[in-house]
Amino acid sequence: MFLYASDRKSDALQAVKALSEKGFYLFPCGLSAACFLCKHRETGGIILDCVTDPQKGEAICNELRKSDPQLPIAAILPDKNVASSLPDLILRSDTPQEESIDLLADFLRTVSRGSNSRLSTGALMLDRETKAAVYMDYPLKLTPTEHRLLYLLLYQAPRTTTDAELLLICYHGEARSSSLLHVLVHRINKKAGEIHIRPLILREGNGYRLRDGIL
Repeated sequence: MFLYASDRKSDALQAVKALSEKGFYLFPCGLSAACFLCKHRETGGIILDCVTDPQKGEAICNELRKSDPQLPIAAILPDKNVASSLPDLILRSDTPQEESIDLLADFLRTVSRGSNSRLSTGALMLDRETKAAVYMDYPLKLTPTEHRLLYLLLYQAPRTTTDAELLLICYHGEARSSSLLHVLVHRINKKAGEIHIRPLILREGNGYRLRDGIL
């Protein structure tokens, strides 16, 4: 997964939604959480929105570079700020939104090439870009949000994915109730149940996981 670290909630929400529509699933977080999340979860790349605090953003970038020199980093900086931490991609805050999203999508596409787009086991295949899903050799027709949820469960399998994590990915950081996840899971299990009688997704603790035998 990718991270989008920003203290500008409205701008981050718009960006995460737009990039999701282009086939990239991002975990939104505040700038202060960036280093912790990169350390404790598998991260394919990070977008740092440093507009509100360029010095803080630079310090985070330097810390990430020190802990993982290979981590792809894109940084959004104020118009005249000079970046000394040398991210892989620098965008300016005055770049038109559509152009900025296209550049970020190109960055994510480049760093994820050959990985993360398609997840596959003997029982389940999910493609993030085409939204294709195949379960037990049969096509599984999912809505984009259903696909997003199932993709995240497969990506993080065999561990349980919490409600909070699923809500952030499925609804781009918008305030939503966990009851919506129950509805999504019910719909996915109903569709999958037409292919195999056992439920595809199980409730466990404060989250969900794929049933045994999928990996």
